Amino acid sequence: YRLLVELAPDGVLVHHDGIIEYANPAGARMFGASSPKALIGLALEGFAHPAERDRIRNRLRHLKAGPGWLGFEQRHVTALDGRELVVDGAGVSFLEGDRLIVQSVFRDVTDQARSREAMAEREQRFRDVAEASGEFVWECDRQSRFTYLSDRVETVLGFRRAEILGRQARDFMPLGEERVVDAWLATHAAGGKPFRDLEYRSMTKSGAAIWLSVS
Repeated sequence: YRLLVELAPDGVLVHHDGIIEYANPAGARMFGASSPKALIGLALEGFAHPAERDRIRNRLRHLKAGPGWLGFEQRHVTALDGRELVVDGAGVSFLEGDRLIVQSVFRDVTDQARSREAMAEREQRFRDVAEASGEFVWECDRQSRFTYLSDRVETVLGFRRAEILGRQARDFMPLGEERVVDAWLATHAAGGKPFRDLEYRSMTKSGAAIWLSVS
C-alpha cells in the first residue's frame, strides 16, 4: 500500500491535528517542497489562501471529530515556492492506536481552472461588446430553440427574455414568413453551415412587424 501511495500521481498528505507527518513525492512536488521530508511538521492550513482558511479549518474540524470523510472540494493554495495553485482536495480520518489521523488527497487542477476562467472572460467580453453594439446576440440548440439572448432583445422585440428562451424564431414570424426563411436557409445554409444577412420579418410584442437581419 505504501508503495502505491509513493507512486500515486496525486499528492497525499497524512496529518495529525493539522500538522503534516507524511507526504508522498507527488505531494512534495505539488506544494513546492524540495523533498517529502521538507513538508513534515508544517501546518496544512498554512498553504491555504487567506480567504479560504476558515473553510479549511471547518473541514479539518469535521475530520478531527471522526473517524469520517469529506469529498473533493476545490481550493486555492500557495506552494512553498510561491506558485498559486488550484487543487481539488478530499480527506478521510481514522484511528491509529489512540491517535486520530487524517489522510488527504490533492489533485492539481490549476490548468483546467484557468482555462475555464479564460473562457468565461472571453464570453463576457463578447457579450459586453454585443450589448454595446445596439444589436442582440442569440444562441440556439439543435432544435433551433433559443438558449441565450442578450438584454438588447427586449428593446428590439418588446418581449422579456424569459418569454423567448426555449422558443424558436419562427414562433414570432408573421404568417407565411417561415416558408420564406426555410427556403433561404436551404439555399444559403444547407447542412448547418454558417450564414450571414438573412433578412426576415418578426412580430414585436405590440403586434408590429419589423425587419431583422440575422447572421
